[in-house]
Amino acid sequence: MFCYKCKQDSYTRLCQVDGICAKDPASVAVEEYLLQGLKSISIYSKKISEYSLIPDSFFETILSVLHSSIQNIQVDKAEITKLLEQIELNKEELKIKYKEIMAQRGFQFDVLDSSLHWQANYDLNEVIKQGERLISKRMNSYNQNELNLVSLLMVSLKGIIRNVIQAKYLGVENSEVKKFFYETLFKLTQNLSKQILSDLILESGRINLIAIDDLEIGLRERYGEYENVHVRTSAIKGPAILVSGRDIRDLENILKYTESKSINIYTHGEMLLAHTMPEMKKFRNLVGHYGGISTDQQLEIESFPGPVLITSNCAWSPPQVFRGRIFTTGSPIWMGVKQISNHNYLPLVNAALDSEGFLEDEEEAFSEVGFNVERFKNYANRIQENLASGAIQHVFLIVGCSSSHMKKDYIEEFIKSVPKDSIIIKFSGLGFNLGPLGEINGVPRVLDFGLYNDLVFVLKFFEEAGKVMGKEVSSDKFSMVFFLRDQNAVAVLMSIFVLGNHKKNIKIDTCTKSMLSPVIFKALEENFDIHKTSEPNQDILDFLK
Repeated sequence: MFCYKCKQDSYTRLCQVDGICAKDPASVAVEEYLLQGLKSISIYSKKISEYSLIPDSFFETILSVLHSSIQNIQVDKAEITKLLEQIELNKEELKIKYKEIMAQRGFQFDVLDSSLHWQANYDLNEVIKQGERLISKRMNSYNQNELNLVSLLMVSLKGIIRNVIQAKYLGVENSEVKKFFYETLFKLTQNLSKQILSDLILESGRINLIAIDDLEIGLRERYGEYENVHVRTSAIKGPAILVSGRDIRDLENILKYTESKSINIYTHGEMLLAHTMPEMKKFRNLVGHYGGISTDQQLEIESFPGPVLITSNCAWSPPQVFRGRIFTTGSPIWMGVKQISNHNYLPLVNAALDSEGFLEDEEEAFSEVGFNVERFKNYANRIQENLASGAIQHVFLIVGCSSSHMKKDYIEEFIKSVPKDSIIIKFSGLGFNLGPLGEINGVPRVLDFGLYNDLVFVLKFFEEAGKVMGKEVSSDKFSMVFFLRDQNAVAVLMSIFVLGNHKKNIKIDTCTKSMLSPVIFKALEENFDIHKTSEPNQDILDFLK
């Protein structure tokens, strides 16, 4: 089956019938049809932008549609109908506004080309058929490299959307981000050249930096500056609720609701970030973090002895037997899963009190979380001096997936194989520590900045590295192995690329075999000189050439 994110028939048998990520061909066709609706509106928005401001309602529609497509699930008919109605209403709103602008200026209203015309069809079978035709048309309009670039662009756009929605949830919006999405959707109504597609992908990396900055502003204003903390990763006896996803405000709401309920709240996945925020640390019922990285999401959620609140971006469709104790605060929605609305967390609390919870305290275990800018600056100056003198010949960065058994062996072998005159800086999540490997003039050969579960900290590192080291140290002295965990990581990768760090010195892989399609790897390799990892020793040799 075709999918922007997952593997395609020409490469593997995994997704011939259904997506192993819980998508099916029907939901992919629906996504394509909804995207065509956004493109149709973008034509009116482009015309309006020449004379007036584009109504914010269009951006609301873009957020709704693209966010729904991030969730790798089968969207039900009611949700599809709601999105179709939103697109149709917004299209008519912008169409009327454009007509009014033309009438005011004495111009004739120009009708859209028939090939760009879109009108919502509420027959689900017809939506799927039209979506399939749109997919076929695009695949016949581009060569393979251009198709790869279109897929890469779409994956990056979805990564940005996650940050934009979170920032908006915290009250921060940005006109430059909106303008980028308006113009990109308009450009996608045409057959674009390889160069234009490549430029849009690079621009998506820059826009993602803006979106992350906006999110950071919102988080700092509400929850305070990030702090380095030690987070408990072992269980405490008693009833428990697991909160998974990215929506920090949902976590805040459930913490407030359960403050007097004798229920322990655990974060999961990217929600780990909450422990670094001073205002969140004030909640005594926020007791720790459960599990590791998102690749183990299904196993961890199924094994948790209490209800689970999923706030966003679940990468799997839960089996029927577990759905009775899974709750959501928005997308995703599955049959049999309860949706929390109007902050009514009583069903979730009752489920926690009815569950056995953890029967005893586990032996205390903690992991350090956060990125301390001052700590990095202290090392950065010494790294710069030793690079200039030649004492340090190379700096290798390792980002992600250390708690994945698939990649742990690679990372361990890579670190052991790095030349003695080089150092390693790693962002590798929880549960990975190879031990000290000596120093070079006071600089540890392995510097661990810990957190990978939220890539904000990885970008902070690159921004601070640019400030401290400046242009005095050649980028050839830096190399990076980046294990991509989800679609958001693609946008971050492009942000790192546009920051000017490690160009032509990046190798990537995924935390799981199914996370990204071969076409994404192909697009990165052919157009941005970003290559897939091989064997650790060979990768090190390639970096040092």
